[in-house]
Amino acid sequence: MSDKPTHVESTEPSATADHHDSQSINLLSVMSKSSNSVVKLVSIQLNEKKEIVKSDQGTGYFVAGAGDSCVLATADHVIKPTDPTLPEINIAILADGKEYVAQPLIRAPSADEALLKVVNVSDPQSLCQPLELEDHPTGKIGDQVATGGFPDNGQFVAATGRLLGVENRASLTRQGVNMEDNPDLSMDLPLIMVAAEGTADHGSSGGPWMDANGKVLGTMSMGFSKPDSKADVSAFVPAEYMQKLIDALKKPAE
Repeated sequence: MSDKPTHVESTEPSATADHHDSQSINLLSVMSKSSNSVVKLVSIQLNEKKEIVKSDQGTGYFVAGAGDSCVLATADHVIKPTDPTLPEINIAILADGKEYVAQPLIRAPSADEALLKVVNVSDPQSLCQPLELEDHPTGKIGDQVATGGFPDNGQFVAATGRLLGVENRASLTRQGVNMEDNPDLSMDLPLIMVAAEGTADHGSSGGPWMDANGKVLGTMSMGFSKPDSKADVSAFVPAEYMQKLIDALKKPAE
């Protein structure tokens, strides 16, 4: 890792274990209160015989500032088509338990980011509660953060973690981390590393990592295990990259 990682100060914290436990509880509370903003996202593709050729599940979250309250942010690899010649159906399962079609608006495969619009929502103000992005976060190694998602296609799960620093695809590859699930990811894209203190299994990709103020620090991109760590490691893309997509979405067509 860099001695001075982007967005995360390298200074070690002096907080006690009790403080961390208290902070974890507060963060889980913040994440639970945001559960209506986080949705399960299912992406499928059917061939001409109506056979399923792709069925993937991840997480998405509603974002503010996109001009519509029902715009979802997620990781691009969650909705990436297996076969680009076949139509793709993206289904968002909202807080009311109902399924809604989510149409892709803009994708950025090299940053593993995407925006979708959930259509035909009867009560968008109550069901599409957007989260605010923190595109200039400050923090230091050891700070607590929280996430929420739908691991293993299950129920909503909130988890906490500790900031570890910044890596990128190139440095992770040198360390032997398997990057096959993110082949389009830019080699130099900064990825914030988190030692997850809870589950961040398959199905959590696309979920938000949040600070104690309830603001989104970034979007979950991947998780893996490292031999030198007992905890699973998660990596999220800083929120500034999702903000760039939102800004591009709002830009008038030339």
